[in-house]
Amino acid sequence: MNALQHHALAAADRAAHLASQMHRMRDAMRSIWGEHYPEKVLPWQSAITNVAEGKHLQPLQAAIQLAKAADHDGYAVIAVMAAYVEMIEPTERTKPQGEEE
Repeated sequence: MNALQHHALAAADRAAHLASQMHRMRDAMRSIWGEHYPEKVLPWQSAITNVAEGKHLQPLQAAIQLAKAADHDGYAVIAVMAAYVEMIEPTERTKPQGEEE
């Protein structure tokens, strides 16, 4: 394996690790917010969208900016990352029994 291939594999490994951490953040917020998760995540998603549109950024860049601006507020960092994951991979919602599409 040459140096370029090694670097590419290392970068892919780091990206996979980061994605896994972000999914764990979403799982944590689902657990904390419980049945209120859908409405609790919305303001965080709106904040990401507002920053992205206002500064002409990609949503991930906006989420990172918001997380950095949280100034060591772990809850806010996790909520922002959970909202970002929810934006790109929405949770599948099951319809209540008897409710039709």
